[in-house]
Amino acid sequence: MNQSLDKLESRLEKLREKAAIGGEKAKEGTNLLIAETRESLARLRLELSGVGETTKENWSDFNRSFSRTMGDLGRKIEDAFDG
Repeated sequence: MNQSLDKLESRLEKLREKAAIGGEKAKEGTNLLIAETRESLARLRLELSGVGETTKENWSDFNRSFSRTMGDLGRKIEDAFDG
């Protein structure tokens, strides 16, 4: 799971680099997306750090929520690359 978070961080950096050469409007929108995504990633890292306290019964819920959030963030980043 940490590797997935690291991959999204890497994609964010590439997106930031792309926006830097894309002009002020692209840079502005991308900076907002990056800030929001970094907030979400920080929250996910915090939740992941407490996963040892997750009971077996709650693991499925945690895993489903984590995967859904990662998927949403990944789609937003890829949409920004395509936009």
